Amino acid sequence: NHEGGSQLVPNQGLGLLNDAITQTWFDSLSFNDLFKFEGNDIVLNRVFVIEPIGIIFDVFEMKPFYIVGDQLDIDKLIVKLLYTNGQRDNVSQDDPDLSIDVTTVDMQASGVYEVHVTYQGFERSLTINVVEIDSIYIYETDFISLYIKDQALNTNDLYVFARLSDDSIMRIDKTNLELITNYEQSIPGNYELSYKYLTFETQPIAITVIDEILSAEDNKVIVEVDQALEHSSIHASNPKFKTIKEALLALKKSNLGQTEKIIYIKNGAYYEKITLDLPNLIMVGQSQTETIIYYDQAAGFEKPEGGIWGTQGSASVSVKSSASNFMMANLTVKNTFDYFGTNISASQGVALVNEADKAIYYKVSFYGVQDTLYAKSGRQWYYDTYIEGAVDYIFGNGGPVYIENSTIHSLYRSNSDAVITAYKGFNGNSASDGLPTYGVLFYKNTLTSEVGTPERKVFFGRPWAQEAIVAFIDNKIIFDNLDSNHWTSMSGNTPDKASFFEFENKNSENQLISYAPSTIAKILTSSEKDNWINKDIFFAPINGELTFSGIFTYEQNMQYLMSLVNQQNQE
Repeated sequence: NHEGGSQLVPNQGLGLLNDAITQTWFDSLSFNDLFKFEGNDIVLNRVFVIEPIGIIFDVFEMKPFYIVGDQLDIDKLIVKLLYTNGQRDNVSQDDPDLSIDVTTVDMQASGVYEVHVTYQGFERSLTINVVEIDSIYIYETDFISLYIKDQALNTNDLYVFARLSDDSIMRIDKTNLELITNYEQSIPGNYELSYKYLTFETQPIAITVIDEILSAEDNKVIVEVDQALEHSSIHASNPKFKTIKEALLALKKSNLGQTEKIIYIKNGAYYEKITLDLPNLIMVGQSQTETIIYYDQAAGFEKPEGGIWGTQGSASVSVKSSASNFMMANLTVKNTFDYFGTNISASQGVALVNEADKAIYYKVSFYGVQDTLYAKSGRQWYYDTYIEGAVDYIFGNGGPVYIENSTIHSLYRSNSDAVITAYKGFNGNSASDGLPTYGVLFYKNTLTSEVGTPERKVFFGRPWAQEAIVAFIDNKIIFDNLDSNHWTSMSGNTPDKASFFEFENKNSENQLISYAPSTIAKILTSSEKDNWINKDIFFAPINGELTFSGIFTYEQNMQYLMSLVNQQNQE
């Protein structure tokens, strides 16, 4: 009987009451020496001796490495005596039996040194890394580098790092830095800023002070970006800037509201990570191939302020939901993270993420490998674009996203197949927030693949969530290694439970290709196809369970964007 009177019935043999388990009963049986009778119970026959077995270190308060010239903070080393039962006792550095030998450590020279510790016959070594600073630099992506006259300088988003002799990077606390600048907030001009640490100085950062806010003419503001300029303009009447970031800051600080804002960008490679959050903004490059915006962050890389970027944070260009009616044309956006040469687990590198409603992209090229184009949410039209990647390189939530007359290029990966799309189907947190009838459409595009890809297969896509809604209609496929299933699974989400559609896709000889198995994707009827490709239906304010704000004047907007491109090409 055990406590409470419950009956325990053994699987085999006879049960005994506790009172029957005695020393006499135990002695009458053939137990081996591994067990003994103790306290009315059968226990392991062992004597546990608690005794010290070694020393361990607690280095939490010590520096992970030291700069040449630092003082070794050996007083922060905590030595602990470890016992057989797991007990750990701190050993005072005043204990006469404790010896900490630092004589081999030279804090005036870089190297890897050993501190030898002995206590009560136990020995252990602690590795000390001493490194040199090779250089220091400023990380300036989010720094406010343009001001209107009389605005105070803001250095909150500047971070200074040191490159060390062991190839590592160390962030330097700004309290240890000397700020060097000729900034005069009351005088329009071009200024510089740098930081000094010990004998090292960072690269100078350009700062522009313009004389006044930008003003609209005919309800429109036009600015120009040209990295070939020696300096950005300091006059609002002649708004020309060296960087896209400065152009955006000039527009943002001018509080232009719903005014149309046009940024013309001259040819050049602009290494910038930019966020677009202004409504009615248009960006037009001088050339689709020669006007390039690029950055090189991956989802798993660390942000300057700590933490990691994450997938969306890795984007070279971020178009926020507040940037409604955004249009971009005649340029290239890249994420140049070295996907194939870096072994990190979170290897997503987004070129552009769009969360804006009523967005248009015309003659824009998107380059990346994993998660190139994050066409996340909002009504979006991509026309005559180029999109390149290897895995889930066109992905997002629910859209709706209309990709038309574009080139979709799959890169070769030796270790895995190529997957073009990965969509959720919904724009909120779950399908309960509403699903569109028409989600993501690929219409009259050309699908190509990199030389060597035939060794692997190519898939139209896979469901990021089970509610994914994607259609491929009348596309031309220039490779012969499209997997016969066309669609594949993702994280337990299977294509047969998603809403995948196809209609009359063709091969390079303009012959119809075979459809995916009917259990995986649905073949659209002609009337269903007509509804899918009808932009009045696709971009309507009400799409299935989703409701959008306002009419999307997509055709009028596209014609206007094309006229701006033609105007730029003629100049």
